[in-house]
Amino acid sequence: MDVTPSDIVLDKHRYGAFSCPARALPDALSRLGARMLIVTGTLTNCCCESTAREANMAGYKVIVVSDACAAVTDAEHNAALLNLRINFADVRRTREVLRMVAVVPSPLAGEGVGRADG
Repeated sequence: MDVTPSDIVLDKHRYGAFSCPARALPDALSRLGARMLIVTGTLTNCCCESTAREANMAGYKVIVVSDACAAVTDAEHNAALLNLRINFADVRRTREVLRMVAVVPSPLAGEGVGRADG
């Protein structure tokens, strides 16, 4: 991945990204004024699901990108996506999410936006 000096890079030592050291993710999101998180990464049924649950419980709108997450087996991946869809997140495919973000003007235009993969 191409990381630029303006990107926000956070260490993650737990399954859920909200449990990263010293509230780094919640503080960074607060500074950015973020209200929505788009979750991608591995494992769908572990880190991605944990992060989506934490984000939902913290009051964020959560989108999990189904074809940008992966698990060891399709059964684990699909079970996690079903649970997320029912309880914690909107589950969409990459092309849908790209269409959604393309039409929304970013308040961060010109600024680097960080990532916290699942």
